[in-house]
Amino acid sequence: AHPKALLITAQSYLTLKEPEKALENLNKIDPSKRDDEVTLTLAQAYNQAGDLRKAEKYLQEYQKAVPDNSVSYLILCTIYVREKQLEKAEAEIRKLIEQKKEDAQIRLLLCKLYLDTKQVEKARAEFERLIREYPEENDYKVAYAEYLFRNKNFDQAKALVDEAIKNSPDSWQLWNHLVEIHLAKGEPDDALRALDAFLNKSVEKGRVEAL
Repeated sequence: AHPKALLITAQSYLTLKEPEKALENLNKIDPSKRDDEVTLTLAQAYNQAGDLRKAEKYLQEYQKAVPDNSVSYLILCTIYVREKQLEKAEAEIRKLIEQKKEDAQIRLLLCKLYLDTKQVEKARAEFERLIREYPEENDYKVAYAEYLFRNKNFDQAKALVDEAIKNSPDSWQLWNHLVEIHLAKGEPDDALRALDAFLNKSVEKGRVEAL
């Protein structure tokens, strides 16, 4: 069979959560005709089958060949978290951040990893570092504020949203966060004042900037 046909069949089996059948097809492909997509699919099949060492091997091979694709870093991170190898998981995210230096959202993945693995102090320190180093980047303030809000740290969350609003005073999303914080604190009058302030500002400028 043609390598492309075998690859497509294998990918279909992975969608159906049948990694053994996927591997049967992938292993029929002549290694000399194996491209990067086959390598990644092999990694995904072994990962799904629970053979993490082989998955790791093919993911590392794919990462060397296609370093700017996020998927290999993220799957390796997931494997290492599953195995409680948190330093290795963190190393994958740091490599990805280094690879995607211009992507503001990618930098938040380290915070997410720390939160997902209950390393709360590290998450807080990383949020604070990002906010300090990128003061104009509202995504970091909002992400940290949402975390603080979920943990009922309303005053800290409000301070961050206030700072974000100074950066983007026309953003309805930010004002909406502020209203939600006031309501959660049992301050309906302040929530209404915030809503009025935003509406008055919008009417004056005749526009609403969507984030």
